[in-house]
Amino acid sequence: DAQNHPRLVNGGVILVKAGTYRLTQTVTINPGITILGEPSGTYIFGSMSEQPMFRCGRSIKQFELGAPASVEYSAVQPTDCITFCNLVIADNLDGYALDGSNNPKATMTTVPMIQMEHGANVILDRVSVIGRVNNTFPPLTITKQVIGLDNVTTANESTSLHIKDSYID
Repeated sequence: DAQNHPRLVNGGVILVKAGTYRLTQTVTINPGITILGEPSGTYIFGSMSEQPMFRCGRSIKQFELGAPASVEYSAVQPTDCITFCNLVIADNLDGYALDGSNNPKATMTTVPMIQMEHGANVILDRVSVIGRVNNTFPPLTITKQVIGLDNVTTANESTSLHIKDSYID
């Protein structure tokens, strides 16, 4: 729960040291937070039971057409963005979650791995995102999608996704 630290109330960087981490519950990320992995290898595997690994909150500073230019906006680095950098994010890549036949299974077949609220500004920079296809057939199950919008928040807010030097499988 590092993002709730008082020093990160207005955003900041959370460094995730090199290593392998397993998520079993959704991590909600507030606007202005950067999740930064070490270049030598930060692996985050989800064993999620049909919930997203990450939920990205909506931006506080929305882009408004016709609004006075009191705040400088950038198409390259939106204000209040959520950034994932130098990470490998995967659905059960280590095979921790098993199906009834003791085979590794996809754990996010009905939800995206990263879920964005409408109005969120998200950047993936040097991130590899890897889904999973079950080894057994039938039934064939696969990770639903890498990134998706929730269907809870309203759709009248601008939402942006920037993908740079990343790999999606």
